[in-house]
This record gives sequence, structure tokens and C-alpha cells, in this order.
Amino acid sequence: RPHLVVLVDASGSMDERDRYDAASEGRLRAALWPDGAGAPPSGRPLDITRLDVLKRALAPEGETLLRSLDERFVLHVFGVASDWWSLGATRVGVPDEDDEEDRVAGIGRAIRDLGDQSSRRDGTNLGAVLRSVAGEYLGREDRPLAGVLLLSDGRDTSADETPIDA
Repeated sequence: RPHLVVLVDASGSMDERDRYDAASEGRLRAALWPDGAGAPPSGRPLDITRLDVLKRALAPEGETLLRSLDERFVLHVFGVASDWWSLGATRVGVPDEDDEEDRVAGIGRAIRDLGDQSSRRDGTNLGAVLRSVAGEYLGREDRPLAGVLLLSDGRDTSADETPIDA
């Protein structure tokens, strides 16, 4: 399986709470709470941060999306702000099923806990992070890089290097 790098923006701008029109809010509620359990009351505007939307979509209990990606790729998941840090990786070799389940669940827990790492939640330096990912994963001899999945609001606050420069 090839490598897939998943970058999860945990910077301060992900604390913003966006407002949605009625149709968009309905789709968002259906996607984030498909069975309705635990959903905020309808009839009031959805009051959820960008990071909470990302966490509910990517890593709800059961980690359905992460497990689906893990079937096709060796996952490397990182938190991103002014730097990047590992949230976990799945096994590169032939996995022991129980161990692999624990790794995916561990990545899901790390994603759900992202808001607790306030010391890392300063500005975003997407250009430098993307350059670091390229340096680490492009041209590896063990297996190819399938891609980089960047989950972000796209706000880059670096003064040095923009994502386009990287």
C-alpha cells in the first residue's frame, strides 16, 4: 500500500464559527450526525467551530473514514499549525488485525483531542509544512506517496513562505 499523508489544520483560525444558510446547515447536520444522536438542537443556528466540523467528519467514534483510508493506504496523520506533529500512523508491514485497529482508533482519539493542544494552535505555516512533507515522503524507497490530504480552512499566516512558494 502506498503512503497517504493527512494534514489536519489545528491552528487558531480553526476556532472560527461559520454561519451557514439553511440548506447548507441541513447538509452539514446530516453529514456530521447521520443518526441524529448528539446533534445540536435544530431550529437554532449551528454553533460549531471549523475544527469541530473537521473532527466530526474525519474521526467520529468508530473512525469509519480513517478505516476506509487505511484499507488502501499506509496512513500518516499530522496536526498542522506553525509546525507539524504526528497524530499517528498505521503499520507499514502486514498488520496484525488487533494492532491495526488500535492504531486507527489511536489516530481518531488524537484527532478528537486536537483542541486540547492550545500551545500548538498559533499561526499556520502551510508552505513550510508542505515542503517538510515533500522532503520526508517524496522519493522514499519503501513505497510511493499516493498523495497529501490537507484538511484546512486554507488560511496561511506565515510571513516567510506561502504554499505556492513551497
